[in-house]
Amino acid sequence: MIELRLLLYALIFALGLFLRWIYTLVTGNPPQSYFAWGVLALVAVGALEPIKVGIASIAGYYIQRVHLWEVATGKLIRKMPGYGSDVLSLCFFPDGKTLAAGRRGKTGCWEVATGRRVRKLKGCDETSTAIAFSPDGRLMAAGEHSPTVSLREVATGKELRRFEGHPRGTSCIAFSPDGHTLACTGFDLVDFHKTIYVWEVATGRRVLSLGEDRSRFKGFNSISFSSDGRLLASGSPDKVIYVWEIATNKLLLKLEGHKVGVSCVAFCPGGRLLAAGGLDRRVYLWQVEDGQVLHKLEGHGEQVSSLAFSPDATLLASGSYDETICLWEVRTGKHLRKLEGHWDPVTCLAFSPDGKLLASGVT
Repeated sequence: MIELRLLLYALIFALGLFLRWIYTLVTGNPPQSYFAWGVLALVAVGALEPIKVGIASIAGYYIQRVHLWEVATGKLIRKMPGYGSDVLSLCFFPDGKTLAAGRRGKTGCWEVATGRRVRKLKGCDETSTAIAFSPDGRLMAAGEHSPTVSLREVATGKELRRFEGHPRGTSCIAFSPDGHTLACTGFDLVDFHKTIYVWEVATGRRVLSLGEDRSRFKGFNSISFSSDGRLLASGSPDKVIYVWEIATNKLLLKLEGHKVGVSCVAFCPGGRLLAAGGLDRRVYLWQVEDGQVLHKLEGHGEQVSSLAFSPDATLLASGSYDETICLWEVRTGKHLRKLEGHWDPVTCLAFSPDGKLLASGVT
């Protein structure tokens, strides 16, 4: 959207010059004071507000923020129509026929085969800071700057439950693979320290609080459940990945390798491997059993912001602030191809259930 902002600035500047000419024509003198220039600037910005809204709406529709790719060829097969709000989460429904996107403001579902919007979801607004869908696509959890996380039915938008979350809001949400457990990171009252809360979805009962010891933990940027729901991984700004055992609240692994903060983590199906992306533009593939690095993947020009494994665990997709997506072969660590077409940082990824399609969203 940089090009849009530059266009708006150019229009404001041009209108300012035009108003200066009108002012000079009427008064016989060019504006001499800061006050006069300030009035002209306010008039220019006010006059361009409807134009700005119109351009943003048109650009938001035509610069689609959700793309659909063919995994085998890397071909961009569809841009999902919609609005230009940030995409916080993507989820294919189990039958692979519908794609849901959690956005700030306007959240909806598309028919994968045609790109036709089939449903608008309620419950998200411009204040949403994190959104996640249950694995079956039936539920959606949304966090805001408020201390609560809202759980809603996707089909109806009906709010089922509110979880009492972090006092200063939520930054990341994840469902367990069976959909029975919900975890989120957020900000506590003291010095905005990020901790992790874990709830039972059915009852709303909080079962765990992780990372509250400020002397040991520096907060968490991202979270991911293992495929059996037994483990929870968290990426931290202190360059460390922590792996917890949910049943015992035990810290099992402390993985260190990134040079700077860890921005995203993802378990592979089967839970044997854990991927982590960082501000250092690298992706590390860790063996969960022994905590050893299997591959160190390099191919992005800016920080890695999203990760997703294919359902058969043979491929890993990584999205970045460099506006690209890299596809990697998990077994060898080989870089297969780079997908280009977005104009903004790629912040969420999702494979279709058959692994043939990859959806990407940007902010």
